[in-house]
Amino acid sequence: MLEHLIFLSKIQYFNFMRKTNHNYFYIASIILMFQLSFVKAQTVVGSVMNEVFKQTTLVNQSSGLNDPWEVTYGSDNFLWITVAKDYKILRMDPNTGTQTTVLDLSPTATGYLTATEHTNYNRLAWTNSGSVPWPQGGMMGLALHPQFMSGKPYVYLGYVRSQGSVPTNGTGQYYTNFLVRFTYNSGTGKLESPFTICDTLPGSKDHNSGRIIIAPISGVNYLLYSSGDMGSGQYENLTRPVKVQNIDCYEGKILRFNLEEDADPVQNIGVRSANYNRWIPNGAGAAGNPYNTYLGKQSAVWNMGHRNVQGFATANLGGSDIIYALSHGPYSDDELNIMEAGKNYGHPLVIGYSTDSNYNGAKAGPSTGSLPLIASVRGELNNVDAINALPFGTGYKDPIYTFYPQPKGSTITCSAPNQNYIQDIYRNCAGTGTNNNWRSEAPSGLGIYTSSIIPGWKNSFLLASLKWGRVVRVKLNNSYNGLTNVDGVVDTVPYFESRNRYRDMAISNNGKDLFIIMDKSLSTSGPSQENPTTLNCTGCVVKYNFIGYNDVSGVSSISTSVPIGTGIANTVTATTETIINTDNNNLWVPITDSNGDIIAEIDANSNSLDTITSSVYINTGTVRTSVSGKPYLDRSITIKPKFPIPGGQSANVRLYLKASELAALIAAPGSGVSGINDINIFKNSDANGSALTATPSYIVPLSRTAFGSGYVIKVNITGFSTFYFAGGTSILPLKLITFSGLYQNSISILNWQTESEFNTDHFIVERKNVAGVFEAIGTVNASGNTNTKSDYQYLDKTAGGLNAQVIYYRLKMVDKDGIYNYSSIVAIRILDLTTTSVTIYPNPVKGEALVSVTTVLDAKINWQLIDNTGRVLINKNTMLRSGVNNISVDLSNFSTGTYFIKLTGENINEVKKLQKQY
Repeated sequence: MLEHLIFLSKIQYFNFMRKTNHNYFYIASIILMFQLSFVKAQTVVGSVMNEVFKQTTLVNQSSGLNDPWEVTYGSDNFLWITVAKDYKILRMDPNTGTQTTVLDLSPTATGYLTATEHTNYNRLAWTNSGSVPWPQGGMMGLALHPQFMSGKPYVYLGYVRSQGSVPTNGTGQYYTNFLVRFTYNSGTGKLESPFTICDTLPGSKDHNSGRIIIAPISGVNYLLYSSGDMGSGQYENLTRPVKVQNIDCYEGKILRFNLEEDADPVQNIGVRSANYNRWIPNGAGAAGNPYNTYLGKQSAVWNMGHRNVQGFATANLGGSDIIYALSHGPYSDDELNIMEAGKNYGHPLVIGYSTDSNYNGAKAGPSTGSLPLIASVRGELNNVDAINALPFGTGYKDPIYTFYPQPKGSTITCSAPNQNYIQDIYRNCAGTGTNNNWRSEAPSGLGIYTSSIIPGWKNSFLLASLKWGRVVRVKLNNSYNGLTNVDGVVDTVPYFESRNRYRDMAISNNGKDLFIIMDKSLSTSGPSQENPTTLNCTGCVVKYNFIGYNDVSGVSSISTSVPIGTGIANTVTATTETIINTDNNNLWVPITDSNGDIIAEIDANSNSLDTITSSVYINTGTVRTSVSGKPYLDRSITIKPKFPIPGGQSANVRLYLKASELAALIAAPGSGVSGINDINIFKNSDANGSALTATPSYIVPLSRTAFGSGYVIKVNITGFSTFYFAGGTSILPLKLITFSGLYQNSISILNWQTESEFNTDHFIVERKNVAGVFEAIGTVNASGNTNTKSDYQYLDKTAGGLNAQVIYYRLKMVDKDGIYNYSSIVAIRILDLTTTSVTIYPNPVKGEALVSVTTVLDAKINWQLIDNTGRVLINKNTMLRSGVNNISVDLSNFSTGTYFIKLTGENINEVKKLQKQY
């Protein structure tokens, strides 16, 4: 019992909880809490999508941080963490958890700033600190300059500096927030030289927001700061005035600042900075903030209408820089928005989608508070904004997604098939407490996953959940302005479910590592006060490293909803680089293309192969054929590990193909393929590309199965190389160099030569009958397997009795597996021996040779000079006249070796050997 519980994943843990009695629940909770206090690493299944992660606790419960607020993965490959209540910034090694305090702004801190800087920037001590409520956050948002590693080591920080009026009668609790730029000194490992960007930002015990992001806007990087509605209309701010829709106020806004001062005149204001306007973008249009002209002064307001933005993310998608933000809804309707200049996002008059009107006749808070009554959302959009005298609907922008858009107190019907997704029956179905009827995630922290490492994740949002203790993944559509289904059933999937409050998350540059920070407090203001969460890992920092998929009955557990990759058409496309080591050499490790779609998987059978590089080639147009004419699939895959599979060992590989590729091969003449069960795997040492050259070896598939709308084939191998798909047991049965015929003494003499053969069984000589149909007249056994030239001959001794002027022949070349291909057709005209004859002299030759052709009829012919590889060096047409004709062939500039003269035409089909000497 104990051993079983210790190794339960978090999802298994909670499923176990609901199936056992309260005593087991209590025991298991103690075990899990004990486990988290000392376990450094374990393997967990992240979600019902089956991804396996290595979980490492970088900061455990015994040394938990005092409410970490923001975690950022820096360009220096370190984690930067703000600790809200300790007023510290930590720089942490993402692999070991080793941490350094680079700044401490607590009231009594020393050794970080000068005495003057300490006076101007440290957090002021709360008056009557025992009775003054803590503001929301404390040390809050953080961002690193895009050129942090190349000359501008700036760190931007938002924090609550001082208290103002903090009554508890609902009239409003006021604090002041600072936005400051520091410089990182790599020599001392500390932040120094503070510059005030803004020191008049509104603060509160509720809805302080305080998130920061640096994002490109029209090609220029700016600093965005989220300022919440200060909790106006609820709890200790029940009757506080609501200023969200007031442009000349920073509450409920996104504020935009320069990363460095501009050339505005110096202002003599304040003791910390005399350059406030220098941090605000000038003018109108994209370069300036949108309300500067309207207000007749510089304003940091970039857009408005926000309740409590708690997450930012930005990425270049489809060639455009897009900024996204998460905002908390009042009851339901947590929002995911695209941030744009001058837009109004509706709060407190529009909640969630403007089209569902689910807050009509209600307020975005208690009925007794200062928030306005929403009579009709559509009416609000059409009315003139009374505060600013602007049409409210002109600049309004709907969310691209809103969570659980139901009014407060409504119930959700939960269907069993989806219970492990966001509609989890144990999380979001009807409950009895007030908080259980709030349909929300309380998302805090947002990342956009743009890597292609984890299959199916590219262009997904990852958001931390305060309310339910999980990371939620939602995936962008192809237009980047809405969401799409994750696995064809739902649009959201939860990961790493726990009993903790996830405050923020970060994504590493390698695309494999996720980092989660967890609250130390049981609750903050708002709904979590009504239903505080018992934390299992307080103040922890946890790393999740993606390592692959579990094996289930010999196959991977990867979801069939993940698309099969295509790479770039007609181009050798490098796929994602991955690593197989002791962490995952007993898992299925995926290989994906640049879209994050699946190409292959490797089960290394406990062999550590280290770095895996690979590529895929997808041919379009006519199905590819080998030099022998055999069709093979338009997909080839090369896989190269740093370390080979040890001798005597093997690995399993799963190779994916699309249904359209299989259909094209089925339709190709001579493929011998009628379905997936006819497809086999071949591999050779070729570099991946448009054509197969070296003879490949045949691998017997262990399984062939459907995968989503495509297929997957599993093979066991002892070495990696380039893999091909085809029917039968060979792709290159032989390479035919020549096939020719001569009529002599009433006999057709047929000669042919092959350069290489693999698994070739025999040749069937076929002759066209009077009905125009080829029929078999004889069989010649093949050499079978050889890399040298082989000469063959067949004598058709019945040719003289056919009473025909021309006889047509072809070869049917048959493999040992029954797959066959045809040669070109040879035509032999029936004439006396003296009708046409060919001689070459001198032979051997050093320079010019004469090819003498004697014929009884005028005829147009083609003659070719061919080297011993089958390459045509000279190709010419000429007219023969009755009698002797001489054709000059100059070999002066050709290398020593064997050549062939081939003459074809209405009355001739001859091949003569010609030897070139020094």
